[in-house]
Amino acid sequence: MPKPGEDIGSVSDVFASVYGHCIELAPGRAAERMLLGDDDSQSAVDDLRQARELALLFCKSEDAVESFIAHCDIAARDLLMPYGDVLMVRSIVLRIKRTLD
Repeated sequence: MPKPGEDIGSVSDVFASVYGHCIELAPGRAAERMLLGDDDSQSAVDDLRQARELALLFCKSEDAVESFIAHCDIAARDLLMPYGDVLMVRSIVLRIKRTLD
């Protein structure tokens, strides 16, 4: 990572890629919280592990990683909110068929 005052152009693409990928890993947890209201769920553990590993590329402390993951969770929830009805339908189909194509 660049030092304070150094050009960030060389790492901005990496940051954007990591940020986007971490947001892609977050919707499972976000949807579960929206549908079940469960803030302490243990599902999507591998998604969370992957997001943490990616965050460690530029986060310097555990607090920074937690903050970044929390931000990605909020961003994912904000992206899902307008589609709450679709989420409900997919949840019902998943419970019935146990799989989606």
